Amino acid sequence: MFNKQDRTMNVLKSSFSGAICNLGSILIQFGYRTVFLMFLGKEYIGINGLFNNILQIFSLMDLGIATIISYRLYRPIRSEDLDEVAAYLNLYKKVYNSIGVVVCVLGTTFLSIIHMIVDLNEVPADVNAYIVFELFVIQSAASYFCTYKQILITADQKGYIASLFTLFSNSLISIIKIVVLISSSNYTLVVLGGIFVQIILHISYSRYISRKYKDVFAKTNKLPRKETFELFKETLAGLCHKIGGVVVTSTDSILISKFFSLSMVGIYSNYSFIISSVVNLFSSIFSNVTSSIGSFNVNVSEDKNEELYLHLQFFNLFMSWISTICIYILINPFINNWQGQDYLLTKQVVAALCIQFFLQSSNCANGCFINATGLYVRDKIRPLIEAILNIVISIILVHYLGITGVFLGTVISGGLTYYWRQYYLLYRFVFKRFPKKILLLNIKMLIISFIDIYILSMIFHATSFGWISFFREAFACFFISIILFVLFFIKNEHLCFFVKRIKVSLKRYV
Repeated sequence: MFNKQDRTMNVLKSSFSGAICNLGSILIQFGYRTVFLMFLGKEYIGINGLFNNILQIFSLMDLGIATIISYRLYRPIRSEDLDEVAAYLNLYKKVYNSIGVVVCVLGTTFLSIIHMIVDLNEVPADVNAYIVFELFVIQSAASYFCTYKQILITADQKGYIASLFTLFSNSLISIIKIVVLISSSNYTLVVLGGIFVQIILHISYSRYISRKYKDVFAKTNKLPRKETFELFKETLAGLCHKIGGVVVTSTDSILISKFFSLSMVGIYSNYSFIISSVVNLFSSIFSNVTSSIGSFNVNVSEDKNEELYLHLQFFNLFMSWISTICIYILINPFINNWQGQDYLLTKQVVAALCIQFFLQSSNCANGCFINATGLYVRDKIRPLIEAILNIVISIILVHYLGITGVFLGTVISGGLTYYWRQYYLLYRFVFKRFPKKILLLNIKMLIISFIDIYILSMIFHATSFGWISFFREAFACFFISIILFVLFFIKNEHLCFFVKRIKVSLKRYV
């Protein structure tokens, strides 16, 4: 019943399918967003982004227990202990059902203060902000009632199934929303149609998982009280990580709405959509590796563990720097061609967003190892410090630097906390040595990145007009960056490792 495939094949299959399906979802959501802005406008997209970010704050209610349950499932799945797997899932079900109820109650209560965050005079006349927000609350709560079984797919190293479901559900939901949008141009009906389809899809997916693992879900085992108590002690660490993550990803839109306008939230949301899509693409590649790392870590030496980590972190840094450089050069020309000059942010804001993107995307491999080895428990105070710093610094800087200050607050808080902290934890508690290799790798990456940025900035110094010009610049920008990085690292052991892996895969399938 559980996955018996080779670990390497699991990683390759899940990572490749995750990347492809995530890319497909991005393209579909881009198409929907384009139609949305054609029929409605930036105030509507601003409402959409702001309410989604507010509801992300309510996701704190899950206490980070998903990460902890997933980590604890690796061992019983590996040993095929159905009773223990069932016990964890039954507890997870109770927790998520309770959270769904709490989200409904808190969300409904939050309606009384929504006017303090949103200037209701900016809300379009045909939108009732209270009704739309309540629909978002229902959508958020329903996800807790429907999705608890999905953790088993990921823990069993079958992330490719979850990726395919996400692609299918995003496609169908976007199509339904586009049909409703074109036929009615009514924002409330668009939201309602998306919620209805999403709930139906999640119920169907849950039934599929129940059939696939029917022997697990047929059991009614409960965790012993001692284990349950220990697990909830660990949730304190999970909650701290949730707080840090939610503050970083959700408060920017709230601060922009409070200090600027709903229209500015709509303008920022286009940049946020593009940047978060690339971050999610990275996450989809690396998140599917986490369960395999957890299994690998149990049976190998510290040297082998560090070797695997350095391979993955090299790939992570390699792609993060190239993506950061391309986003910095190309994002304004892209948005100019897509939506026009009225939707552009200044180059200073773009620079701050790109640094923020790099800090997030370059730590995907670190996050995988932190979660797979259980080190998030030792890191529980750091996210709280990051959250406080983020809010305080952003509010201070917004008065001096405007909207740029909102994003610089996120950059500074991240740089002072998690960027260096994850390296420290891994090398102290997992690899147990001085982090010489990873420090040298980061320095080399930084040097070649500055060279790349300088060269590309000299070549592409003006906003491109027209899609032909943009794609020509995008193609040149990407391949110049790839060539420079490959030439710089041509004899690097990690690059050679991936080249050999690609050759082996090509020989196998070609």
